[in-house]
Amino acid sequence: MSKDPWGLEGLPTSAYVIADVQLTCSAEELAEYRSKVVATLKPYGGHHLTRDSEIEVVEGE
Repeated sequence: MSKDPWGLEGLPTSAYVIADVQLTCSAEELAEYRSKVVATLKPYGGHHLTRDSEIEVVEGE
């Protein structure tokens, strides 16, 4: 049996992360963390679509 029955091996894969984060650090620690996050995404061609502290519920509760 083939490991990749759909013939998608080697094609780019998209991933989306939605997070509701409760901060437990100082503003300085957060700034340091945020300054380093982008570098962890770059090797994979990743980037932020949006970053915001305001949330709008458009469906559900």
